[in-house]
Amino acid sequence: MDNYAKRETSKHQCYSKNAGGRLGAFKTKSRKNGYVPNQISHSNSTRRSSSTQKGNDTKSRNLGGVLSELKKLRDSQLKHTQAKEQKLKKELNENKTHRENLVKALDKIESILKELGVSEEPS
Repeated sequence: MDNYAKRETSKHQCYSKNAGGRLGAFKTKSRKNGYVPNQISHSNSTRRSSSTQKGNDTKSRNLGGVLSELKKLRDSQLKHTQAKEQKLKKELNENKTHRENLVKALDKIESILKELGVSEEPS
């Protein structure tokens, strides 16, 4: 068979004995370092895979980062609410002072008007 004929037939057929190996094959179990994926590990198991330990370390670091961010958020919110509370207390005190001064001023005007003989009822 000439090269052209081989190319034409190879488009439609595979003559290689190792074609299946090159394409890959499905394996039901993988045993690399004693680790079998898709298998439930038992809590009393003493053998652990290094990849599982690395995953747990990464998970711990990620959770540590989340806890750190949570603490920052809590501190920020507490600081914000305390500042807001202080501002509201200050405004409340200013309001009370203003009200007291207003009442004093109105009482003074009322007493002056009474001294002048102005009655409460229109005549």
